[in-house]
Amino acid sequence: MKLRRGMISTLVVLVCVVLTVNGVVSRPEWAAVLPAVVALLVAVATQRILLALACGGLCGAVLVGGGDVVAAAGEWVMRDVLGSVAGSQWKLIVVVVTLLMGGFSALLEGGGAVNALFERLRSRGYGARAVEGGTFVAGLVCFFDGLANSLFVGRVMRGAFDRAGLARERLAFIADSTASPVACVALASTWIAYQLAMIKEGTVTAGVEVSPIALYLSAWPGMFYCWASLLCVALFVFGGWTIGPMCRARAVEWVETEVESGVGRKPGIWRFLLPVFVLLISLVGGLFWDGTRVLAQKDVREYGLHEAFGAADAGRVLLFGTLAGCVVAFVCFPKLGKERAGDVFLRGVQGMVYPVGILLLAWALGSTLKQLGAAGFLAGWIAGGFPIFLYPAVVFLVACLVSFSTGTSWGTMGVLTPVALPAAFVLAGSGDALASPVVAGTVAAVMSGAVFGDHCSPVSDTTIVSATAAGCDPWAHVVTQLPYALIAGGISLLLGFVPWGLGVPVWVCLSIVGLGLLIIRFFVYRGQYFT
Repeated sequence: MKLRRGMISTLVVLVCVVLTVNGVVSRPEWAAVLPAVVALLVAVATQRILLALACGGLCGAVLVGGGDVVAAAGEWVMRDVLGSVAGSQWKLIVVVVTLLMGGFSALLEGGGAVNALFERLRSRGYGARAVEGGTFVAGLVCFFDGLANSLFVGRVMRGAFDRAGLARERLAFIADSTASPVACVALASTWIAYQLAMIKEGTVTAGVEVSPIALYLSAWPGMFYCWASLLCVALFVFGGWTIGPMCRARAVEWVETEVESGVGRKPGIWRFLLPVFVLLISLVGGLFWDGTRVLAQKDVREYGLHEAFGAADAGRVLLFGTLAGCVVAFVCFPKLGKERAGDVFLRGVQGMVYPVGILLLAWALGSTLKQLGAAGFLAGWIAGGFPIFLYPAVVFLVACLVSFSTGTSWGTMGVLTPVALPAAFVLAGSGDALASPVVAGTVAAVMSGAVFGDHCSPVSDTTIVSATAAGCDPWAHVVTQLPYALIAGGISLLLGFVPWGLGVPVWVCLSIVGLGLLIIRFFVYRGQYFT
């Protein structure tokens, strides 16, 4: 089996090399998406995300450099791998916060508080389902940012899942599915400012005077994929809906560590809850405080919670909030058996070095794809003629393809919204834009499709962070989560965007989407029950 896999991997790499050479020589239009294709092929063949991202990035660098492999490799390291972080304060903060969260979670786990919390749940008659249900609720509560959500929920609940005998792939799925889908529809999150900015850019390009907030709210119930994804998780947790490769996922054998066994008595639950509470309050309160400060400087007198969150410097708040949580965790756990708290914290930081490496290569691939104009090439597909009622559905499909290929939701929204929204205004005619299912449907389709790829693409930073935070292999997370994502996407397309384009009220379409998922769960694709 290993020999066969090795032969397949070698063959795939050779095919990727041939495709790259052909892309350099003939320069076909589809060469813009070739790095993403190479990364996906290598990921499927080798199941090694780091190697796949590196192959895709090098392929793109060779295409950008015109075929000079040595020079392209050097340029790729300096310009895309290191330059993508050096030129972005947000990405640098994400790296630091990822490392800090590793240490924060190590303190909580090493102190035995997670074990004590699970023991209390079990002593009151709760079991594995309660652990998954609590994780789902925690994912909904952490609505303020997708990446922080998946990182926090996955890393903190890993010990509880191991102790409960639950596969870590289940944790990664819950954490990932309550990350970007929640952040996209949350009216107060780090996403809202960017979403409104993209809508504003689309309306300016179209020359139409429409309030971005009003258009966002009209599209909000029509973000079918986000709602369908959350319903899939609810059915998974509370309805025992285990399907596809998830049925074969196995739990990691629980082994009590030296730190945990060295704790003389079980710590109080407050030692676990207090650092978590401080972390959440610091992030949510910090976003509101910083947003109100920025709006006050701009002399804005009337604003709501979502405007305040949108105006805040999310990166700075995320950094200082995480630091505050780490300080409180040190105070709550000054001694951890035979080890010092500092050593445990550093070991947790070291455990996140590999995920950071994957993040760097994922960002580098995204930088290469941007230089090649990959998203613009794919966006050009929607310029063809389609029946008006199918336009939102087509936009959704293209957004799914772009986001899955590039692994970025914000990049997908940034490229497609200015292209798709002006065309939607033209198709809608001179009527009320907010009442047009084509206009609102296009906004919802772009954002829903953008979340699809960010949710399940092998090269998405949220997908990778969810897997590594939960402690499972990123590829295992992708293949176990993908059936749910495809079902949610298919239902959103057929029962959501198509009927909405035909004029069916959006709330009715949303109800049909939910009903369709319930029918699939209980009558069509029932899977295995929770055990």
